[in-house]
Amino acid sequence: MLGGDFIVKNLKMNKVTVIAQEIGVQPVLSFGNSTGDASMAQYTTIDNPYLSLAFMLCCDDTQRENGNEAKADKMLSLCEQFGWVPVSMKNDWTTIYGENVRYLGAKAELVTTIAEVNGHGNVTLAADPAQMDEEGFEAGDVISVTIGDESWQMPYGTQYSDVDPGEMVLRRKSDALILAVNQDSFAKAAGLSAENTGDEAVIRVEEKAGYLEEYKARNMSYSNDRADYDDDAVFANFREIVMGQIPAGVLYRSASGIEPGHNRPDYVNALCEEYGIKTVLDLARTLQDIEEHSEGDSYYLRLFRDSHVIANGNPGFNMREQSFMDCVAQDLRELLTKEAPYVIQCDEGKDRTGKVCAILEALMGASYEEMLEDYMLSYRNYYGLTEEDTAYRVILEGNAANLFQSLSGTENAADMEQADYASAAEQYLLSAGLSAEEIGQLKLCLSAQ
Repeated sequence: MLGGDFIVKNLKMNKVTVIAQEIGVQPVLSFGNSTGDASMAQYTTIDNPYLSLAFMLCCDDTQRENGNEAKADKMLSLCEQFGWVPVSMKNDWTTIYGENVRYLGAKAELVTTIAEVNGHGNVTLAADPAQMDEEGFEAGDVISVTIGDESWQMPYGTQYSDVDPGEMVLRRKSDALILAVNQDSFAKAAGLSAENTGDEAVIRVEEKAGYLEEYKARNMSYSNDRADYDDDAVFANFREIVMGQIPAGVLYRSASGIEPGHNRPDYVNALCEEYGIKTVLDLARTLQDIEEHSEGDSYYLRLFRDSHVIANGNPGFNMREQSFMDCVAQDLRELLTKEAPYVIQCDEGKDRTGKVCAILEALMGASYEEMLEDYMLSYRNYYGLTEEDTAYRVILEGNAANLFQSLSGTENAADMEQADYASAAEQYLLSAGLSAEEIGQLKLCLSAQ
């Protein structure tokens, strides 16, 4: 029965009462680890008609466990006084934790200072990441970070995307520890500025591996070997967008046709040529970036040399940031001057591409279900995810929900699914700086009229 308060606090003399109620006879063995067990030990050993013993654990191991020598000495003194058997953590236990388990202790912490607060609002700490390793901190731990009188809990991870947009993370890079907010500013959220450089920051473990399952789901890896995929289109994350008033043969999306790191450009370019792509919207680089790596004769580079590549730089990932909106507005203005079919690309054709495609799909009257299916298809293509996978749920409730809430301006999933996305997309583009006339022209371009 739960009522808000303990009916009986099972401490001290109350333990004797509860034992008597439960078993009805005087016990012959008792085991305790604090002075709160003294009454139980006395009940067991005093005036017992049978041979009896009381054992008391002494917390005297300060190296392998969270010991306290003063408390251990007090317990040892009580054992000597009453004839109880002391059990030393330090001397009587060969093993406290199993093999490969690292003890952090309740007071495990790393004290450092703020080294830099940069223009994006990320806060770099002075400690070396190796110090975190030495203390036993691991990705997936839930930690607290205290600066001055304020403290925040967050996961310890390796990427901004280890948390949902708007959430805090302590990001471990190879050479830096960075306090960040995914797609936002940690400095703004925490009320910090460059004036806080040099302030002390204390990092503590609050829950060992408390975020590990989520961390693993957010850090999936995919193969860059074509043989591991069903076909060229899946490998290239290439597909045609046909929904709402967007007909076949107008709009496509894919991984990058120029980024070599994923081994996909050859396949992307072959598909773009096959489908007669005439304009590339590149969300990952500028025209200058492309010019610096323009050797070769790929389909992408031929389009670039013919001025059929739109590239105004990386808009970022936060759809509500003015910089994102400004960049997308400029991209779409240029799109009005180019010829279809269009393909939208970033490095993987997944996140930035997914956001811009969702804006255009919504504008053209696509349903929430159609847009969500298109967004999640990239994760199926790269990682082979199904709806039963934990990682699928993480992405659905994290990145996907953030996208559609940002676009629709809603606060919860139920409203998000029922939003009027065509009106929301039009209002979004107006806020981004496009005129009503430009939006009308964009609709004509995407509907092939």
